[in-house]
Amino acid sequence: MPFDTNPLAATHPGSDEAVAIAASLAAAKDGIEAGVSSNSSTAITVNAASFGDRQFLKILCTGATAITVTLANNVPAGKAVELVAYHATADVTVQPGSGATLVPPQSSPWSTTLYSTTAQYEALVLEVDTNAGTNAAWRLVTRP
Repeated sequence: MPFDTNPLAATHPGSDEAVAIAASLAAAKDGIEAGVSSNSSTAITVNAASFGDRQFLKILCTGATAITVTLANNVPAGKAVELVAYHATADVTVQPGSGATLVPPQSSPWSTTLYSTTAQYEALVLEVDTNAGTNAAWRLVTRP
């Protein structure tokens, strides 16, 4: 399926989330290779292989229980991921993998314990600021 195809359109036509995903995919289509995937696991790892040749990755976290996303240390600088809490009862929490770090936005009072969603359809966007090979510094770009 091409990255600009809305995976929810067939099952949820006209729904708010389908419209939002279509809009974000249209924006991503302008010069940025993007991908969307759905994952129902309770433990997800985002690493270099998750991106392939893409610059941006959107993951719909569809599990019904708490989901932990580990951000690996081997992702090149400039790659970004959006994690969407798609299920009403499951929070998505981000943690750094071995050698990776979480960096809050500049001038932010947020602590790394706030790297989680608390409601359905909330999303976290994180980007790799720097990486010296095995030291990815994941910066929080947006938070609910």
